[in-house]
Amino acid sequence: MSWFFGIFGEFQTDEIEKISRICPQPLYNFEKENYKILAGGFGKTLYHSQNIDTSWVVCGVGISHSDKNFSLYDSRSWDEILSKPQLNTLPINGHYVAVIYSKQHIYCFTDKLGLRNIYISKTGKNIVFSTRLDWLAKFRGNCSFNLAETANRLFLGDMPTEGCIIKGIERLTAGGSVYIKKNNISILHNKWLPESVPNIGINDCDTLLQKFVSLPRNIDSKLSFGLSGGMDSRYLFSIINSSCIKDWTAFTFGSIYYPDSRIASEICKLYNIPHFIPEQPKMQPDEFMAAMREFAGSMQFSKPISAFLDIDIRNYISFSNNNVIVMDGGFGEILRRGLYNRLLIKGKKSILKKEPKSLLNSLIRNTGNTFIKDEVLRSMKKSLIMIVSKMLDTMPPAVSFGIENWLDLFSVRVKIAGALALEQSRLDSTAISLTPFMQPEIINLAFSLPLDLKINSKMMRESIRKFTPKLGTFPLVKDNIFYPYILPTKLSKAYLKFKSKLKTPIVDNNLNELLNGTREFVMDTVSSISVQNFDLYDTVRIKHAAESYYSGNKKYGKFLNHWLAFELFRQEIE
Repeated sequence: MSWFFGIFGEFQTDEIEKISRICPQPLYNFEKENYKILAGGFGKTLYHSQNIDTSWVVCGVGISHSDKNFSLYDSRSWDEILSKPQLNTLPINGHYVAVIYSKQHIYCFTDKLGLRNIYISKTGKNIVFSTRLDWLAKFRGNCSFNLAETANRLFLGDMPTEGCIIKGIERLTAGGSVYIKKNNISILHNKWLPESVPNIGINDCDTLLQKFVSLPRNIDSKLSFGLSGGMDSRYLFSIINSSCIKDWTAFTFGSIYYPDSRIASEICKLYNIPHFIPEQPKMQPDEFMAAMREFAGSMQFSKPISAFLDIDIRNYISFSNNNVIVMDGGFGEILRRGLYNRLLIKGKKSILKKEPKSLLNSLIRNTGNTFIKDEVLRSMKKSLIMIVSKMLDTMPPAVSFGIENWLDLFSVRVKIAGALALEQSRLDSTAISLTPFMQPEIINLAFSLPLDLKINSKMMRESIRKFTPKLGTFPLVKDNIFYPYILPTKLSKAYLKFKSKLKTPIVDNNLNELLNGTREFVMDTVSSISVQNFDLYDTVRIKHAAESYYSGNKKYGKFLNHWLAFELFRQEIE
C-alpha cells in the first residue's frame, strides 16, 4: 500500500535504524532535527512536497468534481490545498490520509468516511504515527491487545468506534484529524452525517454515476471493471455501458466455472466487452509465507487468512503497469436498502429505544468454535455492551432520523471504516482502485432518494431496463447460487435459502490449499512456547482443531482459518 511512517520529538539514532528495519524501502525520506518522515508503496497513490516552511505527504486518492466531470488530484492540486493555513477545500470524494509537517508541529487527517486510517502513539519523548498499525506496534514493542476492541472486531465486525485493537495506540478515521506539538496530541473525531438533497430521483443518480465512471477517460487512463453476478455490479455495468466510454474491459476473480465468472463472461460477450479472469500467480513456499504474513499484518484479522488467496493483491499489477483505473460495485447495497435488514426485524425495538444489551444480541456474530479462553470471552462480551452503548449515543435518534436511514448510516460507519478501509489500503499498493458507491457525494445522494426507489432495487432495475434491457434476461448470483432476476428482495432470500439446502456446497479450495501447504508451520506454531504461553488462547481447543483437521476432519478448517489470521497478526507485531 502507499504508506507513511513518522516520528516527532527527541529521537535517537537507534530509533531511526529500527524504523528503517521495519519499513520497506521508501520512495520519500525526509529528516530534520526533531522529526523524520518516510513514505513509500505505489507511486501513483503517493504524493509529497517539500517546501521552505511546510511540507506534506498524501497516501491514497483525492477526487475533484467540477460541473462537467470528476478527476484525480495531482501533486500540484494537493499542494494548492495543503500549503494554505486553512484546509477548507479538501476533496469531498476519494480515500486518503495526509500529514503536514514543520519544525513546530505535525498535522494529520483522513478522508471523510475513513477509507484510509492513521495510527498514533506516544513512545517516551517521541510521538510516532503511521498508516500501518502492525509496523507502529512493532516499533513500540511489548504490545498487548485491547480486549474490548478485539472483541468488537471478532464478534461484531467492527462497531463504529475510534478505538484501536492495540493498547496505547490511537486510531484516526472518518474525517478525523490530529495536531501534534512538542509531546502533546490533540485529536478531533468527526462523524460523517448525510446532508439532505431535495427532489432527488433516478436520473440524478444515474447522471452522477455516469460522470464518475468517466473519470479514467478524463485523465487519459483506461477503465477495467470488476464484474460479478450481483445486482450492484450489473447496475454499474449498465451505467458504464451507457456512458460512451471506449476501450474499457471487465474482469472477474475466481474459477471460470464459478457462477459469477460464467454470468460475467456471457454478459460481456453479448455486449462485446473484453472480459478476462486474472490467473492466480504461482508462489514458491517462501513467497507464499511472506504474502500470507503481509496480508495478516495489513488486514488485522478482519478477514480469515485464506482471503488473501481469494483476491491476491498481485493480480492488480497488470492494471498499474497499463495505466488502468479499476472500479467495482462494492457497497452498492446503499442504493437499494440492502444492508442490515435483519435488524429491521430483530433489532428495531432495541434501536428505537436505545437498548444496547438487547441490540447486542441481534448484532453478535456466530463465529463457531473460538480460540479464546472461555473466561476471557466472558469478559470480552461484557465489554461489547459498552461499545454498543457508545455507538448508539453517536448515532442520530432513529425515531426522528428514520429507522431505514439509521440502518444505512450504521452500515456506512461499520463497513467502510473497518474491513473495507483495510482492503482499500492494500489495493493502493498496486493500482488506482475506485469504488463509486463508496464516495461521500454518491452516498449522500442515496440518503436523499425516496425509500420506495431503493426497496427491491427499483431504481437499479429501472435504470438497467432503460440502458441495457437485455441484462434482465440473465439470472443473478449470490453465494455461488443462481436465482431469477425478476424476484423481489424477500422472495430472492427465500429462494436462496431453499436452494442452499439442496445444493452441494462448493469446497473452499483456497482454504484447503493454504492449510495443506502450511501443515508443518501450523503444527509447529500450535506447539510453540509463544502460543502455549499466550494468555488469551485456549490452547487445548487450538491443538484439538489442528490435529483433527490434519486427521481428515475438514470442519475444523474454519476454526484454523480465523485463528491463523489472528496468530499471524500477533507474530507480525512482536
